[in-house]
Amino acid sequence: MDLMGDPPPIVPAHLTMAAARKIARLKSADLLLVEDSGQMVGVVDGYTLEAAAPNAMVSDGMKPVAPYLRPDNSAHRARDLLARHRLPALLVTVGRFVIGVVSRAAVERALAGDRRAAHPAAHAHAWAA
Repeated sequence: MDLMGDPPPIVPAHLTMAAARKIARLKSADLLLVEDSGQMVGVVDGYTLEAAAPNAMVSDGMKPVAPYLRPDNSAHRARDLLARHRLPALLVTVGRFVIGVVSRAAVERALAGDRRAAHPAAHAHAWAA
């Protein structure tokens, strides 16, 4: 899946949002994976990190990470899952291994590119106007 980025940093569910914000800034990450007892249990996006109270727990602000994508899933499948589950991103897995992440923004950019490729004259005209 060419939309896939590297897996984001992983933080424990018991961490405070203030500590998670520091990790996200240090790693220049817009997204953090949340781990609890050796399992990926959630994801926290940048908006949630910034909006949360400093002493709130990461587990309180995370969204569950299920469902997952496989590397051969399409951008349309990713968009459908992101919308249906109201997630900021989806993990890409092979078996039990997380090999990457696909963000909503990456999916929308890819699909916008597909629309431009399907109708190049219309989009060229829109840029010229």
